[in-house]
Amino acid sequence: MIIMLYIALVLLWLLLAPQFEISSLLLGMFISLIIVLFTYEKEEDKITKPFLLVKTHVHFIIVLLIEIFKANIDVAKIVLSKNMEIQPHYLTYQPQLRSSYVAVLLANAITLTPGTLSVDYNEEGYVIHALTNSAAQGLVGSSLEKVAKEIDACLSKH
Repeated sequence: MIIMLYIALVLLWLLLAPQFEISSLLLGMFISLIIVLFTYEKEEDKITKPFLLVKTHVHFIIVLLIEIFKANIDVAKIVLSKNMEIQPHYLTYQPQLRSSYVAVLLANAITLTPGTLSVDYNEEGYVIHALTNSAAQGLVGSSLEKVAKEIDACLSKH
């Protein structure tokens, strides 16, 4: 399994490299080895179905892109309107995630979505700055939260 992860990372490196050179390949192999050595051992016990984990991450990316597109339209409507009806405020939001990795993933996704910004994460949950009430209320029970919980469930299975 560790060898498959290493090969996948090297192939991803080659796919993302601007051009194929031996030095680039060696650098990719070295970085992939470092990543495998530092991360695989920590998650080895948790990940029982790696393909399900990849599937949920791909689903997360698709949902994130859709949410970014929808939020861009909402923010564009606000900016282009005569009144610029914004209601900026802070919201405390607790999605009940067990994995700190998924908590960071969701916080970054919230920040990437126009109209919302992850300001802090503490014992009460996320502190989110939202541009409008609808953007704030859209977080609770959102499709992004549901997919994050799916990833969290995959990581916490033993």
